Amino acid sequence: MNRLNRVDAFKKSPRKSSVRRSVGTARFGLVILFLLLIGLPLGCEREIEEPAGREAGATVNEITATPNAYIGKKVTVSGEIKEVYGPKAFTIGSPDASSDELLVVTAKDFPEISDRPERAEVIEADFVQITGRVQRYIPEKIQEEIGAALDPKVESDYPVSHPVVIAESLHFTAQIREEAAEGEKAGSEASK
Repeated sequence: MNRLNRVDAFKKSPRKSSVRRSVGTARFGLVILFLLLIGLPLGCEREIEEPAGREAGATVNEITATPNAYIGKKVTVSGEIKEVYGPKAFTIGSPDASSDELLVVTAKDFPEISDRPERAEVIEADFVQITGRVQRYIPEKIQEEIGAALDPKVESDYPVSHPVVIAESLHFTAQIREEAAEGEKAGSEASK
């Protein structure tokens, strides 16, 4: 067999095609492994974001109905202010009268509400969005955590061991009451 025939025979041999197949399979495997390694951190990031989304969707009724599911967790919850207990505490609930109320306390005084004419303080019926940790209401621990005494009315109105949110951030929106709007309308008509 001459040299040229040996080269042709080698090209046609089954051994050569199996070597090519295994090299191709190895390359394919490396590409798949590379894609998995790139996608792994992205998949982990999604797992971290999903629980935050769940917490962000918490409602006052969910927290008050199943407090053990939220104790120690950071939540974002919103609602209407039901009662204000000084500059560091208030309760929230849904606009309907039948909803449970949730106590919210903060170490900082409430921010002023810029979109309220003539009044800058927080009042009942304002809308608020809170982000903070849920804890059990134990007056001494809460007062120690916020570094201030709470209004004595909080202790008499709000049951011990019920959930409370220790607010880290508060976003208020003024609720313009119908009576105030009607009063302004009547005042403008009288001046005509």
